[in-house]
Amino acid sequence: MSGRKPDWPETTWPDATRAAASAWVVRLQAPGAGEAEWLSFEVWLRETPGGETAYDAAMSLWLLADAYGADGAGAESLDRDLERGARGRVSTRPLGWGMAALGLGGLGAAATTAWMLLAVQQPAQLARPRLVPTATIYATAKGERRTVTLADGTRLDLSGGSRVAVSPEPGLRRVSMDEGEVAFTVTHDPRRPFAVSVGDRQVRDLGTEFDIRRTGSQIRVSVRRGMVEVAANNGAADAPIDLGAGRQLTHDEASDVTTVRTAPADEAFAWKHGRLIYRDQPLQAVVDDLNRTFPRTVRIEGARVAALRFSGVLNVDAEDATIRRLTALLPISASRAGGATVLKARDEDR
Repeated sequence: MSGRKPDWPETTWPDATRAAASAWVVRLQAPGAGEAEWLSFEVWLRETPGGETAYDAAMSLWLLADAYGADGAGAESLDRDLERGARGRVSTRPLGWGMAALGLGGLGAAATTAWMLLAVQQPAQLARPRLVPTATIYATAKGERRTVTLADGTRLDLSGGSRVAVSPEPGLRRVSMDEGEVAFTVTHDPRRPFAVSVGDRQVRDLGTEFDIRRTGSQIRVSVRRGMVEVAANNGAADAPIDLGAGRQLTHDEASDVTTVRTAPADEAFAWKHGRLIYRDQPLQAVVDDLNRTFPRTVRIEGARVAALRFSGVLNVDAEDATIRRLTALLPISASRAGGATVLKARDEDR
């Protein structure tokens, strides 16, 4: 089998650039590499002349890791071969000749095969492989709250029963939200947009403070400051929707229905201060919030109770006290059954 080896840049990098590129490959491959490393790497790429091509070459050599032994390529080994590769020019020779010109002659069969596959797949130029950093998971149990500050200063306030995955990528700060409610205070950086994937929607920050709530198929996005863009992330051709301060979007994944309305800017964030505010919401929405806030499950019994709607403010402190406030505002009673709190019509107790 023969093929064309991709050309290397006709340049000699400074020793410091070559060594740093090799070190970055090793550092980003490490199991503990996280957001801080990727943010620093982005800065290095922007500020280092020739850094991107040096990293390309170092990353290409990393793909030949079998040549350096089972424990992977170290920065020193990569640096030596990077230097040889940078000072040699390989053109349209067969693979064996090209590898020798790079100073890589005598590689093992596994490494040779790897290089040949790369040459076949990308005959013109070997593009820099995009490493996928391991996502960092942040989660809260029912009744727990947690504040997470990311490396760029962005703050995530998680309510109970919430789960997000933070995946720093080159040129993008990405968060995936599985469930719960999270308030985001984003440090704006036009060079590295901040995007949240939640269900079949993507919320893109345009410099803002916003809250996302997801329960079942229901997604709600509320903006307190700045602006976000909400769009489909499943390939649908829906036009993106811009939300400014005081605007709220609700989306039902099951029915694919989206509505936008004006809402008091602070109401969606009231949970951070121990209050839950509702305006003509179904009782099930209240119960969903209580089930994130407290460890004991709350459930509704009976069609009449399920049909109730609620407007008001619930002060959230102890679970029993909060349930008592709710039963005082609606024609319902609460009882214990099977370790859960059951809400049913008040006249059923007679």
